[in-house]
Amino acid sequence: MCVENLCIFPNDLTKENTHAVSGEGYDKLIEKVFEQSPFYKRKLLEFAQGELSNTAYKFRWIPRPLIDSAYAGNFYTANIKSQTNALKTGIRVYQSLPAGISFQAQAEQFFGIKNTDIKSGQRNYGYEFDSSAALSIPFYAAAPTLLPAAVKSELKTHALLSEQAALNVRSIRKSILIETVNRISSYLLLKERIVIEEQREILRQKEAVSDNALWETGAVSSFELSERTTKRYEQYLALLQLKENLSAVCDGFYEIGLTEEDMPGSIDSWLAYLENFIRKNPTENGLDIDAEEKKLTLYFYNKAEEGLLSLPKINLSVQAAPEAGTGRISETFGSSIRDYWKQAQKWDFSLHISMKLSLFPFEKEYLALKDFSLVRRKYNAELEMLNIYRKNKENRYKSKIELLQKLSDKAEREKIDADNRVIAAEALNKQGYLSETSFAYQKLNALLAENNRKEVRLRRISTVLEGY
Repeated sequence: MCVENLCIFPNDLTKENTHAVSGEGYDKLIEKVFEQSPFYKRKLLEFAQGELSNTAYKFRWIPRPLIDSAYAGNFYTANIKSQTNALKTGIRVYQSLPAGISFQAQAEQFFGIKNTDIKSGQRNYGYEFDSSAALSIPFYAAAPTLLPAAVKSELKTHALLSEQAALNVRSIRKSILIETVNRISSYLLLKERIVIEEQREILRQKEAVSDNALWETGAVSSFELSERTTKRYEQYLALLQLKENLSAVCDGFYEIGLTEEDMPGSIDSWLAYLENFIRKNPTENGLDIDAEEKKLTLYFYNKAEEGLLSLPKINLSVQAAPEAGTGRISETFGSSIRDYWKQAQKWDFSLHISMKLSLFPFEKEYLALKDFSLVRRKYNAELEMLNIYRKNKENRYKSKIELLQKLSDKAEREKIDADNRVIAAEALNKQGYLSETSFAYQKLNALLAENNRKEVRLRRISTVLEGY
């Protein structure tokens, strides 16, 4: 259909490129987003950092060995004729145990070398050995209800942290998918809408020429001409705004790792792909609520552990060292060690038990039980509020879907009405009762109605993907 310089080809609005016109092609487009999106990459790195911290927590009950070494030296000066060197080597093992118990064991060896005569190089050697072990146990009787929750925390915290991290990643993937769908859909809708409005602008320019001719003949007053010119200018500004919106959408493609060259060539095939996608892939609902629930449970468990650690500690320590050989001096390094252990027929053992209890009535240890009781009540109240929020969000989601379905039905009826008006306008045009320009407007109105129908369908798809 041509009207002088105006050529309208409705099929151009849905003409397909060779890019991504199949479901498989669009699947690859979505995969590219997750491969290229800088935002998603950053979130994955944050997830990896969290997993690293979680790994340290997971293995917290494995014994942690530590090498303990030290050196000290007394160097001679002009007034001092001897030199002393002391070296300590030892190994310590730290062990965290369930229920707030901690254990530590250590074994240490001390080596001494003394230059009694610097000039002759004469030396004496000394050697000693020492060992000890310590056990620290919370005084459970101070707050007996803390123990079960603290033990449950120790058993479940690692799994909860992993589940929370996985939920966060799934939530991020879901939000990026929705953002991708919205950006691509906005791009395609705007491109189609701009083509329609540019065709309409050509018609308006034709009308402007006609109005000026009518004004010159006096058929249109200056006021009417000014009013029509202002309206056309406002419509032209609206077209510029659409182009600016399209530019903003394109500028945001970097966030999802795409460029304008990656965009589908057909909005119809894109719509068909998405509608098939939401049929085959159930929406993951309530991810943010599930993550918040994990967060609340982790907070509750952590407070239980904190309360347990704030209790007074019963400390037990044992020290053991060979009785003989202490302070023995030998002429060689090897003999100092051999002589020491030859004399080590007996061992000295010592046992020490202690517990510190504050007399200040407002210390943490006295408030731990009451504080944990308040934490438990707060936790239960927040869980109840979260469940109410979940139900309300689900109800709002259902209402929104119902509303969009009604809007979709309405847009469908408006598209049918617009098509019927085109048929009627074509008949009037052939009979000479309707101008070519008015007929062209009717065809553009039908295309606009089709664009609006697609927009509502895409909004519904986005809402379904978002879920609640």
